[in-house]
Amino acid sequence: DPGELPGLLGGPGPAGGAAPVWGTGTGTGAAVADAELLHGLTAVLACLIREAFGHEGRVTAVEGLLRALARWAREVNSAGRLPYGQLRLGAQYAQVAGRLRMERGQIGVAMAWFGHGLRWADAVHDAPARATLLSDMCTLVRLDGDPSLMLGYARGIGAVDGRRRWTATLSDLYLARGHALGGDAAECRRHITLARRGFARLDRRDLLEAPWMAGAEGAMRVDSAIGGALRDLAVATGDRTA
Repeated sequence: DPGELPGLLGGPGPAGGAAPVWGTGTGTGAAVADAELLHGLTAVLACLIREAFGHEGRVTAVEGLLRALARWAREVNSAGRLPYGQLRLGAQYAQVAGRLRMERGQIGVAMAWFGHGLRWADAVHDAPARATLLSDMCTLVRLDGDPSLMLGYARGIGAVDGRRRWTATLSDLYLARGHALGGDAAECRRHITLARRGFARLDRRDLLEAPWMAGAEGAMRVDSAIGGALRDLAVATGDRTA
């Protein structure tokens, strides 16, 4: 219901600042123009992702476009239409903005962007975006050394959609890491086993939604996550053979 969205769209974002004005218009022509603009912004995001982590100025570009998307979504919502495309793309921009801030050690701003992205993904029922945003939130609280929050977010990944094996696998990987931080060896190892089993059972639909979990790259990611969990467990328990 568009009438329920203003609370999700309040404010330009954690860093404030002005956003460019994009008209919403009405009718078929406006709908085509909206679709073309969304397509263009999706292409821009792909370019920014390729370069953002190597160039300091890219965070400004990502956040500026994100604030513009939020304003555009508010305008569409005010016109009585659900800003589905704007919120869906906004969640992706928010994720990139959060990762850039996390890379710079700006934990509070990163979490704020992830939180915005999560609310926008929820508003348009974007399950893959919800799962990956919760994954980033797991990483963020792990850097802060908070196992209880990490376990909560990790369980949230598993609750996104029980039909998606890749989200269950991702949940188990983060649950293993969270239990490792808390020094719970039995639960850590149990979730490692579940994650390995889930990874081996990923199907075509899973890999279409999460291509980064396919093939050698996916196996390397899983092995890296498991290795990190075992290292955290060794530190937490003082048992270097863990």
